[in-house]
Amino acid sequence: MNPTLVAALAYARGGWSVIPVRGNTNKPDLIEWKEYASRIASQDEILAWFGGWPDANLAVVTGRLSNLTLIDVDERHDGVASAKTLTLPRTWTVKTPHGWHLYYLYTPDLVSRNGYLPGIDVKNDGGCGGCEPSVRDGKRYTVIEPVKGQ
Repeated sequence: MNPTLVAALAYARGGWSVIPVRGNTNKPDLIEWKEYASRIASQDEILAWFGGWPDANLAVVTGRLSNLTLIDVDERHDGVASAKTLTLPRTWTVKTPHGWHLYYLYTPDLVSRNGYLPGIDVKNDGGCGGCEPSVRDGKRYTVIEPVKGQ
């Protein structure tokens, strides 16, 4: 079975809203995805998406519904230097093709914003971010710091 489909179903069962994104990108333009900020896709929808687009990547819709705030650190745009100026607790961390995604429990006070700091984007209500096992530029999103019990 398609590993992206398997991951999408597992994430949805765990309470995350997931969507397909164009293969080799993180562009959420395969579907009208904003409705998935207020509801989690059904198993049938997820099966149809990844059956119809077997090479699609996977993204999680951030914010209240998924109980998730994502910090996107882009090493190409000085994100590592910016991240060192912040006091961030250890968390579930995913190595992305161009940096890291840090997953935190939903923090309603943070607003989704690109350029929060140089190389740092915040994905929260109204946002989404690529997740494992997506592949971009030949590199896979990979969990490097799992949460206890994961």
